[in-house]
Parts: sequence; structure tokens; C-alpha cells
Amino acid sequence: MSAGILKTNYKTFILSLVVCFAFFNWVLFFFEGLSTLKRIPFVFIVIAFFSFLLIITEVKQPKQIGYLFCLFLYFPFLDLLKLDFTRSALFFAWILYIFLIIPWALSGPNFIKNLIFFTKGIALVFILILLIGLVTNYENLFFGAEHRLRFSAGLGNPGIISKLSVTLFFMSLLVWLLRQSYFYLLLCVLSLSVVWFSGMRGDTYSLIAGMIFFIVSSKPKIYYWFLYFGFILFVICAVILFNIDPLMIDTFTSQRLTKMWGPALFETEFLKSSVAFLFGVGNTGSYFDSNYIYFLVTYGLLGFFFILFYFYILYSAFHLKLFSKNIGNQRFSRWGLSVLVMFIFSGLTQPNFPSFFNAYGLILMPILIVVYNNIHLKNK
Repeated sequence: MSAGILKTNYKTFILSLVVCFAFFNWVLFFFEGLSTLKRIPFVFIVIAFFSFLLIITEVKQPKQIGYLFCLFLYFPFLDLLKLDFTRSALFFAWILYIFLIIPWALSGPNFIKNLIFFTKGIALVFILILLIGLVTNYENLFFGAEHRLRFSAGLGNPGIISKLSVTLFFMSLLVWLLRQSYFYLLLCVLSLSVVWFSGMRGDTYSLIAGMIFFIVSSKPKIYYWFLYFGFILFVICAVILFNIDPLMIDTFTSQRLTKMWGPALFETEFLKSSVAFLFGVGNTGSYFDSNYIYFLVTYGLLGFFFILFYFYILYSAFHLKLFSKNIGNQRFSRWGLSVLVMFIFSGLTQPNFPSFFNAYGLILMPILIVVYNNIHLKNK
């Protein structure tokens, strides 16, 4: 069988596997009997199967994604030097997944068709989780006390269903920009409702920030004025934060400042040696409820710089094509910019990536990379 035929036949099959992979990771929370099947070995099995399909088909890695792939190799390589083989292998598997497997599966002449299929698959996963929770786990649909009761769909942690909701919202928004179907607007409304009831402030505020950028980026004049006043507002907020009572900040961040961020910086080896400061202390068993603190402490100042540089690369690409004469580039750029802003803000108070076990790291980040690749393609 030729490589071209294999590629054509297996794309839909691979997309189905990705959807099943997502469903598998969340359905584990419903049935205790399946918890004996560990998720990490399952990740390696699926990645090995994906890799086999990539080997037997003709895969051309776009240069733009190739640069990001090489940038992220720093992290598993550093884990390897620190003899953390499991974390290194998992990080490398995630990089392979988001920079190679998903872009290969979704890109090409059938990109929109594949994207629609993928979005419908995620919507099906989302609806199944809600229905299973309502039917089999009704008593555990909410998490927390009465003063802050948060919808979890029976998953225990409301952040799981919240991130899946935000992911479905942005994917439905992207398909709606391309196809203008009211069905996807309905999915957006359903997703927003679940985000609201989940009560996850980090997801809610970051989604609002992303949508603000999506709205203001519709007109160049509004966009640049917004950036100008946004920078002034940022400076004002920074000055206020330096003069505000730390206890108020700690309360607003649900005690993350004193219980997670402070100890991560001052009670580990991070500030005790120049080597730890530059290259991190390695795995501490915690994500510190912040993507930035996690990369700073685990991979050092250099790893923290690479993450900021990664955001800068994506932002520069979307910004460059934001007001292009090509309508497709405009839509992709507006969507990509809004998702990127959401990632930047949400990472302040929660872990986003690398992860196979939340919808941001498993679904939304790879889709963002695919869109980043598409704005570089000619004659779309």
C-alpha cells in the first residue's frame, strides 16, 4: 500500500483515536474499577502506535512547527540530564503529539473537514461526560461548600470539566468562523454555561480576556488603542500590587502565595545555587498551581525564558497576519490570538501544559499549533 493511500485512509482513524484518548482519560474518573489501568502506560502505548503510523506514512514537518519542536526539546533533554527518565519520556511524548502527530493528522487539503469532525468528536465527549454524570453520579455533581458550590459533572475536580468546556468553546468558535453554522454557536453557549457553573475563576477570567482580544482585534484602530491603554493599565496594576498588602493578594489567589508560590521559590534549592537558578531543581512532585512558577522552579530561568519566547513567537505570527488582506489569515489570527491570550492568563494560577490529562494540553494547545501552521501556508 502506498504512503499516499495510507495517509488518506488513516487520518480519520487517527482523529477517532485522539477523541477516544480524550474520553478515556476522563471516563477513568467515573468508574473506580478502571483506575487499576494506569494512565501513563496508556500514554506510551498510544504514542507508540501513533509513531508507527507516522513511520509508515510520508510526513513532512513544516519549518515553523519544526522550530517550536526543537525549542521544546530543551525540557525533556534537561529532565534526562537530571536522570528523571519517566518525566523526560512523557514530556517528549507530549512534544511529539502536539508538534507532529496532531498537525499531521489535521493539516492538508481536508483541514476544515478534519477540524469539523474533531470538534464534533470533542462535543460528543463533552455531552457524554455530562450525561454520565447526571445519570450515574448525580449526588457528586458539585464540589465545595455552599458559599462556593462548583459544578464538576461528577469528575471530582471542577477544573476538568471547566477546561474541556473552554476547549470546546474555542474549537466551536473556530469552526463557526469558517462555516457560519448556528450549531457551533449553540455549542459555544453550552460551553460557556458549564464554565460559569464550574466556578473556576482562572478559566473564567482568562476566557473573558481571550474574548476581549478577539473582539477588539476586529478593527486595527481599536486593537492598537487597546494595546496602548492595556500597557498603561498593566503598569498601574503592577505599581498597585507592589504597594498592596500581601495578605490581600494571598486571599485573592486562594492562599497560593503563602502555601505554594512562596515555598516553591524560597524553601527549595531554587535560589540557593546559580546552577539551580539557571536550570531548575527538577521535578518536585508539584505544579504549584501556576505554569510560570512550575517552569521557573523546575527548569530554571532558562526554561522560563523559553516558555516566554514560545508565547512571543506565536503572538508575533498571529499579530503579523491579523489584518492581512487574506480573510482566512484574519480569522485564523484573531482566533489564535484569543486562545494565546487565554493561555497566558490562565497559566498564572493553574497548570496548563505539558499535559495529556487536561483538555488544554491534550486538545487546545495542539489545535493552536495547527492554526499557527496554517497562517504560514500560501494560497489557502
